[in-house]
This record gives sequence, C-alpha cells and structure tokens, in this order.
Amino acid sequence: MHSQGLLLALWGMAFVALWLPAAPLRTGLSAGAIVLILLLGLTEGYLTAWALLWAAALLGLARAARHPRWRIPALGLLGVLVLALGFGLLPGFVPVRFGEAMPVKPDSAPYALGFRMDKALAGFAVLALVLRAEARPDWRRIGVSTATALALALPLVFVPGLWLGYVRWVPGVPDVQWLAIWAATNLLFAAVEEALFRGVLQRSLAASLGVPAAVIGAAVLFGLAHFGGGAVYVLLATLAGVGYGLAYQMAGQRLAAAILTHFALNLVHVGFFSYPALAG
Repeated sequence: MHSQGLLLALWGMAFVALWLPAAPLRTGLSAGAIVLILLLGLTEGYLTAWALLWAAALLGLARAARHPRWRIPALGLLGVLVLALGFGLLPGFVPVRFGEAMPVKPDSAPYALGFRMDKALAGFAVLALVLRAEARPDWRRIGVSTATALALALPLVFVPGLWLGYVRWVPGVPDVQWLAIWAATNLLFAAVEEALFRGVLQRSLAASLGVPAAVIGAAVLFGLAHFGGGAVYVLLATLAGVGYGLAYQMAGQRLAAAILTHFALNLVHVGFFSYPALAG
C-alpha cells in the first residue's frame, strides 16, 4: 500500500504542477515527479524498460511538435502513441491496485481501487500540450461554469440512470481512507479524459463545426469510449459528456471547468448511488 500511495501522490504532483503560473517551477516539479515515478515504478515492478521507451517517445514527439516543419507528423504519431497507451495496448505497465475488487455498496457490482500508469502517462502528455495553448485560469468563471454545468448534468445522468435500473439511491461511502484514495485516482483520470475529449477533440471540432456540434460530437465519442460497460453505460457517459462539454465552453475553453464538473458528478455518484452500478 505504501508504494501505491506514493506513486499516486507523485502523479498528483505532476498533474497539479502543470497549472503553476511560473514556467521554471512548473517544468521542474512536473519533470521531477515523472522521473521519480519512473524510478519508483521500475523498482517496485509496476514498470519495465518498455515504459521508459514510451516516455522518451512522448517527450521527443512533444518537442518535435513545437517546430512548424515537424508539427503535423509529430502530432499524428503522438496521437497514435497516446491512444495506444490509453487503451493499454503497449507493454511495460502493471496496473496499480489498492486491493481486490469487491462491492463497496449493497447490491453494487464489484469495484477495485487502482489506476493505470500507461493511461496516466498518456494523459499527462496530452494535458501538458493542451494547457500550453490555454489562457490563464479565470477561477471565478471556472467556478460559475462548473456549478451551472453540474446542475444540468446531474438530472441528465441520474434520472435515466435510475429509470433504466443502472443505479439506485444508496447514500454513504465505505470509509474515509477508501474515499481519499478513490478521490485521488478519480480526479487524476478525470483530468486525463477531459484533456483528450474536451481539450483536443471538442476544441478541434468547435473550430470546424461550431460549438453545438462539437459538444455533442465529443460527448458521443466519450460515451463510445466506455463501451466496455455496456449500452446503458455508453448512454449515461454520453449524457455526462454533454455536461462536461458545456462546462468547458462556458468557461472559455478552460479544462479546469470540465475536470471539476467531471469529478463532482462522480463524487455525487459514489456518495449517493450504487457504485459503479447495480450488480447484474
């Protein structure tokens, strides 16, 4: 549990550092955290030498993408590598677990606390690139956008979720330690998913198709990415994606609003409903 917790804390530091206003501090803390993650992961058996290769490739392609001559091919290869890492298609990574899968609420499907280092590495690369193009955070606007989008997303997701029998009302969580680990892993991967689906896909679609089509298109792709959970899960994830997309747009295309809305909706889910879903 000690090494898993330390890895999670280091990933949190790497991601949070990307929002720091001072470039030297931002680069130093995030790079230092990644180096420590790679060293600890290798010594504890969560990574192999393959992971170092993929990390080096991400860094090299991100640097190449800054040069106009190499921008398009570098971004294309970077996109392929990020997707391969995100879907767990490349060797070199062992999932980090905080225990075996078990029901965390009555009548709920088994759930295991943990995270994937390959997905975290891919998400970190995407988030770093996206945040370079974002304006400085306007936290007041981000807060208002998050609250507004969450007020829309909660009934949009949980009314059909209850009606379709995917969840039921079950308030409470197992314990404080479990909730703390869940919150850290969930916030980490909310950032990963929002960097890709809102920061890259929705932003690109908005530039070519307009905002309404971009919000819906990114939400549909977000839902389809959750196909492993079944048709109802795809539907609910798509509806949730609409809420995250609205938060992103209302905040002036700032990822923090989408990430906070995503995390807040998940927090309501784990705090008041079956989690992750009713047992089949």
